[in-house]
Amino acid sequence: MRDSQIALDKLGQRVEESPEILPKILPVLFHHLESTPPSSFRANGKVRLAHAALRALYRATITDPEISDRSARMRIGDNWATIWTWLSFMISYILLENSTSLEDLTFREDVEFTCAELTDRFLRIPDLCRFMLNTENFIELVTYFRLLDTQLSSDSLSCLNNIFRTLQRSANDWSCWQQRCLKVLDSRPSDAVNAFLGSIMRISTSPEEIEVATLSSNLLMIIHFTTLSPKLHLAFVRHRSVAWMACLMYRLVLAPYESSGAVIGFMKGCISYIRSTIQSHGYRCVVEALENGILTSMLKAKEYMIRDKESRLTVAGDQYLQDQCVGLLRIIGCYSAYGVVLKALKKAIGKAEKEKWYVQVVRGLPMPVKEAWILIENIKILRMDDKMKWRSGGFNICANESCPSPRKDYFGPMYRCSGCLVSIYCSRECQRTCWKEGSHRSFCKAAESIRREGRHSIYGSADQLDTRQSAFQMWEMQVDSQRQVELISSASPVTHAIKLDYRDIPIKVGLLTLEECKTEDQGDYPPKDWEYYMNGGHIQDFGADGILVYAIFPHGGSRRYSLLKFFPRE
Repeated sequence: MRDSQIALDKLGQRVEESPEILPKILPVLFHHLESTPPSSFRANGKVRLAHAALRALYRATITDPEISDRSARMRIGDNWATIWTWLSFMISYILLENSTSLEDLTFREDVEFTCAELTDRFLRIPDLCRFMLNTENFIELVTYFRLLDTQLSSDSLSCLNNIFRTLQRSANDWSCWQQRCLKVLDSRPSDAVNAFLGSIMRISTSPEEIEVATLSSNLLMIIHFTTLSPKLHLAFVRHRSVAWMACLMYRLVLAPYESSGAVIGFMKGCISYIRSTIQSHGYRCVVEALENGILTSMLKAKEYMIRDKESRLTVAGDQYLQDQCVGLLRIIGCYSAYGVVLKALKKAIGKAEKEKWYVQVVRGLPMPVKEAWILIENIKILRMDDKMKWRSGGFNICANESCPSPRKDYFGPMYRCSGCLVSIYCSRECQRTCWKEGSHRSFCKAAESIRREGRHSIYGSADQLDTRQSAFQMWEMQVDSQRQVELISSASPVTHAIKLDYRDIPIKVGLLTLEECKTEDQGDYPPKDWEYYMNGGHIQDFGADGILVYAIFPHGGSRRYSLLKFFPRE
């Protein structure tokens, strides 16, 4: 092995000094290239000489005028597999894994230039491009973000898109390539994974004209990866994949395409991905979607599908797309409890309402979608109304009785005790004050002890998603219940019966006695979650003579029941 390395070093020096001798020493050079694996190069000097040999091969491959022997150029072209092996080594080892080792070397830019130009050249050769796609080394190309970001020509990008489409036509080839990508990406560091994901998005948006087939193939790849690997799903989310999909949807529905079948298929996949991503990664994804025109896209898609008479696709006729739109609208309404989501929702609805086609499109929506849209508009109004109530009502969310600023902003920063997970404070100072005074210490230690012992704690059932909204909804329930029933005399909560989920405006607020809970039909209420508390003795501990306040919340398209509070009768 050492002799091969020394021989290659010498050959590299000779080729770098005199490229015209390459045809004469080509057989010897390839022998040493194939007998010396790239992994054996771990020193800057060897990397430098390996690059010299690769540079010479590159010059011969692109028919350098200095190399007049045409047969030599053809022989080099027949060995492009070896050249690609070395190119992938230059990209993965030198430019990705050990990029800091080249900071003091003057030829670093030349290394990058060689890799970029040779890759660009390879992508213009269909047979070679197919070979690259069928090797794991191709992943090294797409993970090197400089190539796909600034160096590749538009012709190469088009060729790459054509290869993706060719792969997709064969279900077996496409599936095998996706599995290979997934395997390689899972073993790569996070920066390489992020570069690969970003490259897919840039490929889709680089051409001036959007090719729906390319978008669909890349979308299927994303959905496939995120389904199989939570790690890649998180990386896509960090790459603002929701914003990317929402933006492409917006551009597609506003563009005059001849056939809408591919557009509708792309929209189905986008909405499905956005829904699942929101449910697993939270409100920030909702903000990304709203800021990139997701509401306008769903409205405009209806008008676009109706005018496509040839494919006969309508929202009413396409039940799956209709269900996806309704589900996404409901989820957006759920997360409007967050201030940033409410702000983005207000802006998005306002932008849609300014369009000339708005009134006509909303009137023509299928009934389920229309009802979901009206609910979204009402939720926006109710949330803004809640915000005004909070500011003007004087309600204090802070558990510190001596809080200096009881009228805290509804969407202001709040803190929850990490011990009991129940008490909420407007600042760290209030939390420290409450602890020093001793009013919270015993309660917190008791709740923490129960949780540490593994027992179910009714004290640890505070809403984990948005404590501000949970406290405000409980305050609203107090006001409503006092208004409706004279039996309630205590406005202070006794316990949370189950884990609360206040991400939506309640569909219904109701009151029941304990006896009614036991005899009521299970079809509507009480929910199955109540059975544990009814049989476990937690509710009965407070006496059978009282009132249960409950609410019904829509969540993800289904009805979710939450038992809120128990009020003892005077």
